Amino acid sequence: MSKQSIIYKIVIILATVITITSCSTTKPHNTHDHRQFEKKYKNYNSLVADHFLRALNYKELGNIYAAIAEFQDAYRLKQDNYIQKEIAECYYLTKQYKEALTAINLALKEEEEEEEDNNKLLLIKLQIVQKLKNDSEIEHVIDNLIENNNTEIDYYYYKIDFLNKSKRYEDIISLLKAALKENFDKKIKRDIYEKMSAFYIVSKKYKDAKNSYLDYLKKYDNQDLIFLTKLNRINIFLRDLDDAIIIQKKITALDSTNSTNFNILFHLLNANNQVKEGKQELLKAIDKFEDNRELTLSLARLYVAENDTSKARVSYLSLLQNDSSDIAIYNDLGIMYDQAGSKEAALEIYQQAYNRFPENHNLLNNYAYLLSELNKNLELALKLSLKAIKKAPGTSSYLDTIGWIYYKLNKLEEAENFIEKASAIVDDPNQQHIIYTHLGKIKFELKKYKEALECYKKAYSTNNDTAILEKINEIKKKIEEKE
Repeated sequence: MSKQSIIYKIVIILATVITITSCSTTKPHNTHDHRQFEKKYKNYNSLVADHFLRALNYKELGNIYAAIAEFQDAYRLKQDNYIQKEIAECYYLTKQYKEALTAINLALKEEEEEEEDNNKLLLIKLQIVQKLKNDSEIEHVIDNLIENNNTEIDYYYYKIDFLNKSKRYEDIISLLKAALKENFDKKIKRDIYEKMSAFYIVSKKYKDAKNSYLDYLKKYDNQDLIFLTKLNRINIFLRDLDDAIIIQKKITALDSTNSTNFNILFHLLNANNQVKEGKQELLKAIDKFEDNRELTLSLARLYVAENDTSKARVSYLSLLQNDSSDIAIYNDLGIMYDQAGSKEAALEIYQQAYNRFPENHNLLNNYAYLLSELNKNLELALKLSLKAIKKAPGTSSYLDTIGWIYYKLNKLEEAENFIEKASAIVDDPNQQHIIYTHLGKIKFELKKYKEALECYKKAYSTNNDTAILEKINEIKKKIEEKE
């Protein structure tokens, strides 16, 4: 449970211990039975008992200040921590928090105090130190509550909320490890493991998070789909593909009606260079889930990777037949035709898509770049590119596109400006190769040979293209001639 549940406990305790019905100042009769009182508190003499019972009656009537006075008279006669507890509660009710805190600390020092009374006092103390915003004391009180109630998970969670405010993740993890040693049921243990794994992830200790999930699965439930799925996200993030494939196969077997599981398995096998097995799994899944978009799209992209354009085209067109508004299919088809050298076919696809989806920035960029590559309608290409950048500013490939269009328009300074911006933010190696090649070409034409050389060297470092190497040697000769 959360912080709210602890607060609810505090409210219940205060409501149970103290019933305030009025603000009467009338001196009450001693309605409490002396015989019952003496049976419970044998060590109180009659004078102490008289003050104590009168205080209780005042308290019931809501005359708290009068109750405090009577309790204090009783305490002067008998230094008893139960009387001190009543004084603390009364101070709390009258919002005399520092006095209440002093009284509680005195009461808690007595070893004979019952555990239930201790908890009541600690919960009241917790409310007080929170109002006083004393963080060190708040933590100390929560620790006392955990120590006294080590099998009540609420107090652990309350401390987690407290520690999380100051991002003390290591302390949270240590606390959760301590909780795992207690005799909680399986449901609570699962929640503890889940929280611990989450805080490991927040702390960027991904292997520890992985081991946390594995520990629960091994000890308690090796078929917990949610934990298996979360575990595999970590495997994928860590690029532990062998482990990811093993877990994904288990997930797929346990949840065989979910097509996404099969698609993930295919991609994992493919990423792990188990292409043949991946394809077999994908084809089996397509037989099981007919006309499934994600699986068919994966198959189409696989055919593209295999340079089987005709089969890829069949798969893409079947997808469009099922949903002609699927922009991703148009983009894929355009890229496929472009990479296969069928640029006119790609152009036709982009034109069709643009008529239907004039606001899609990815499509706008791809269409604009292809126009620039073909040296066709460069003014339209510029318009499309500007629109794409407006919709997704700071995208390196979009900045490269507009720079390349300016290059084709022979506006070299504008081209250099945009592609330099692209080079400053690009992190994908394939894009880096293209962008640095473009920038090198522009620098060369601006006769900035040394800068052009550096650009081509960076392009070559991402892709050992012999054409780039030839260009590097050409620029070196230019520099030597100039010097």
